[in-house]
Amino acid sequence: MYRQDILPPCSNGCPVNTNVSGYLDAITGGDYMEAYRLLSDRNPFSTVCGWVCPHPCEDNCRRGTVDKPLSIRALKRFAIEEATGTASITDISEEIILTDFEKKSVNKDFLLTQGDVAIIGGGPSGMAAALDLSRMGYSVTVLEKQPEAGGHFYTSLPLYRLPRRVLKQDIKKISENGVKIICGVEAGKDFTIEELRSKYKAVVIAVGLQISRTLPLAGFDHPDVLLALPFLQAANSGESIPLGKRVLVVGGGNVAMDVARTAVRLGAERVESVCLESPEEMPANPWEVEEAHEEGVIISCSWGPEEIVIENNKVTGLRLKKVTSVFDCQGQFCPTFDDTVKQFLEADTIIVAVGQRADLGFIENSDIPLDERGNLRLDRNTLSSPVSGIFVCGEVAQGPGAAISAVASGQKVAGSVDSYLKSGKALYEKEVLPVINCLPEDIAQKVKTRQRQNYQVADSKERKKNFLPFEKSFLEKEARLESSRCMRCGLGAQVIEEKCVSCLTCARLCPYGIPKVDGLAVISVEECQGCGICASACPAGAIDMVAGICGQGWIEKDEKDRDNSEIIFYLCRYLIGKEINPDFMGVSMAGLDNIRIKILPSADSLEQRTILKDFENNVKGIALVACEGEECPAGGNMCRGNEFKEAKKTIQDIGLNPEIMQYIKADNNALNNLSEFVKGLK
Repeated sequence: MYRQDILPPCSNGCPVNTNVSGYLDAITGGDYMEAYRLLSDRNPFSTVCGWVCPHPCEDNCRRGTVDKPLSIRALKRFAIEEATGTASITDISEEIILTDFEKKSVNKDFLLTQGDVAIIGGGPSGMAAALDLSRMGYSVTVLEKQPEAGGHFYTSLPLYRLPRRVLKQDIKKISENGVKIICGVEAGKDFTIEELRSKYKAVVIAVGLQISRTLPLAGFDHPDVLLALPFLQAANSGESIPLGKRVLVVGGGNVAMDVARTAVRLGAERVESVCLESPEEMPANPWEVEEAHEEGVIISCSWGPEEIVIENNKVTGLRLKKVTSVFDCQGQFCPTFDDTVKQFLEADTIIVAVGQRADLGFIENSDIPLDERGNLRLDRNTLSSPVSGIFVCGEVAQGPGAAISAVASGQKVAGSVDSYLKSGKALYEKEVLPVINCLPEDIAQKVKTRQRQNYQVADSKERKKNFLPFEKSFLEKEARLESSRCMRCGLGAQVIEEKCVSCLTCARLCPYGIPKVDGLAVISVEECQGCGICASACPAGAIDMVAGICGQGWIEKDEKDRDNSEIIFYLCRYLIGKEINPDFMGVSMAGLDNIRIKILPSADSLEQRTILKDFENNVKGIALVACEGEECPAGGNMCRGNEFKEAKKTIQDIGLNPEIMQYIKADNNALNNLSEFVKGLK
C-alpha cells in the first residue's frame, strides 16, 4: 500500500525515515494498530517521541505551502495511546525516581557472560543499536549505570514533559525483543573495557554526554552555583533542592528551558534565563521558549556572563556584558562583546546550562584513542574506532542533538557491527532514496485550505504549580480530522505505460490539471494530489493508485465465509472528523454491526468495477457519502459520484433493485438518510 521507491519530505526529514504518510493514512482509516506498527517499525522510542520529539517531519510537511503543516507529533501520540489502550497520564505519584543518583548501590548480582555484542549505555542510541542487533540474531547485553535504562529520558528530562511510564513502555518493548539489560553497573568501576573485549565479539560505546559544562569565569566554581544536569536529576528524584527566590539560568538551549521551567515548579519567585544569542539565534526550540514565557520565565538575549558576584561567601548575582555577535563570517561560534555596555542581575541561585560533555574516564589505560579535542576517535561513516571491534554511537559520537538523531546513530552502528561480525570489516551502506520535491506553487494555490487541529495544553498558571504532564491528547474526532489533512505525498496515481492509449481522459478530468499527455500520459509525483478521479475514469485501466481505499469495521474474510448481510458505506476521506464520520455513525446506528466503512481518496475515485465486485461478493447494500459544492476540496469537481451513479444504472439493468444503492450528500440530514437506507434493506 505504501511506496518503497521514493520518500515524501516528511519521512526524509525524520532521521529514521518513519513512514509518516503511511501511519497518518492509517489513522484516517481508523486502523490504529497499523499506525502503531508503522511507527514502531523504524523507531524503538516511538511512544517517547509522541511526547518529546522536535518533529522535524512537520518542518518538511508539504501541507505547509498550502496552509499549515500537519500536527504530526500529536497524531503519533494519539495513535499509540489508542493502539495500546494507554490513557493520558494525569498522576505522576508513581513516576518519581526514588533512587539517589549519586549514592545508588552497585548491582551485586552482576556477572559478565559471553555474548556477541556489549553496549555501554542504555540511552536512545544504545537501546536502538541493541534492538536492531537483537533482531539480526545476535546476543546483546546493555550495561547501564543508572537504576533504569533510558539515558537522558530517564535521568533529566522533566516529568511534565515525559512521564516515566511512557518511557518504560518503550524500554519494555525492546527488552521483550531479546535484549538483555543490566542496570546499576558502571564502566570503569564495575567492569573494564578490556573485560568486555575479552567476553564479547564487539563493544559499542553509547554513553552520551553526561557531564554538565561550566564556564572558566570568576565565581562559577562556587559550590552554590548549580549545574543543569545534576539539578534536573535531583528534581526528578524528588530530592530537596536549596533554591533561592531569584533564580538565574545561564544558557539559551532546550536544557536551559527545562531548568528554568523546573525552577518555576519548585517555587522560585523570579526565574530569568540569559543567553549569548539573539531571540532568532536561540538554540532552544521556539515552542519551548514560548511555553517558558507563558510560565513566567524572563529571557534576556544577547548578554554574556562576565563574573558571578560573591559577597560573604554567598552568591548575590551575575555581572554581564553586551554581545555584539555570536558567530563569525564563516558561521563559527566566536562571540564578541561591547565591554562598555554592562548590567548586573541579582540572583540567589545561579544554574549553568551551557552544554554537556562525555565522561570517558573508563577508557583510561586502554588503547582506545582520543582526538586532539579529547573526543573518541572514529570513522564517521561506520562509527567504528581504530581499535578492532570497538564502535561508538549517539551523542558521544556526533555531539548534542535530538534524541531521534541518536536513535538513527544507534541503527547505523548496528549495521556496521553486523558487517564486522560477518566479514571482519566494518562497512556501512544505506540505500538513499529519491525525495519528492516541493509542491509547485500553482498546484498549492488550487488545494483547498483546511484548519490545523492543535493539541490543547493546560493553563500556564495551573501547570507551573506541579510536574503533571501539561499537553493533552487529541480526541478521536480531532485526530482523524487532522490526519485527513495529509496530502498523501507520493501515494497518488501512477501510469501503467503498457496500458495507456493516450485518450486524454485523465487530463480532461483532473481538477488540478496535472496529467500531461505527450505520446503517453505522465502524472508528476510532486504534483499529484491523490484524488483518484483519473484512475476510476481511465477506460483502459492504465492508472493505479499507490494507496487507494482503506477500510475499518469488519475483518476481511475469505469469499466462502463472507456474510451476505454486510452493508458498505463508502466515505470521502475529506469528511473524516466531521459530522459524517465512522464514529458518529457507530453511535447513531447502534446495533448495526454489519456495516463496513471504507475510506475513499475522493467520492469520484470509487470505480464501477469495485462496486460490482462488492455485489458479486453478496453484500446487502452500498451507500456513498460525499461532500459537494463549497465543502468539496476541489470546489465540487471531485465528489460528484459519477461512477457510483453509472453503477446504479448497471445494477438496475441486470434486474437488481436499484434501492440497494444510495448516494447521500454529506449535510445535516446525512445520518438520518443513512439510517433510513439501512432500515430499508432489512
